Amino acid sequence: MIATAPRFRLERAAIQAALYDAYGPRWVSTIYGPTAQYKVLLELLPEYQKYADYLSLLYFKTPDSNLVPLASFAKVKTNAGPAERKHSGQLPSVTVSFNLKPGVALGDAVDEWS
Repeated sequence: MIATAPRFRLERAAIQAALYDAYGPRWVSTIYGPTAQYKVLLELLPEYQKYADYLSLLYFKTPDSNLVPLASFAKVKTNAGPAERKHSGQLPSVTVSFNLKPGVALGDAVDEWS
């Protein structure tokens, strides 16, 4: 997916952050009232989260302030997903597991992926 992103000078971390801002729970602020605090959650409107092809509406800002559509550097594929979603509190959650090759340190694998 990210192979052509460097052509636009987009960094992996910036792409991941933008996608997480759009589809993940991101607490961006806290509003303090006289008797309560209200956390502000950044997310896309639900109608923009319904269909995978709405991803084509996402644009990414380059270091020189140009906007690049996701379709310029990624191909979206739909696939069958789980019948249910796990949650942690009110937020969706996922468990990721993996194995490393014998003799490979976790830090080295993380550095390789980053």
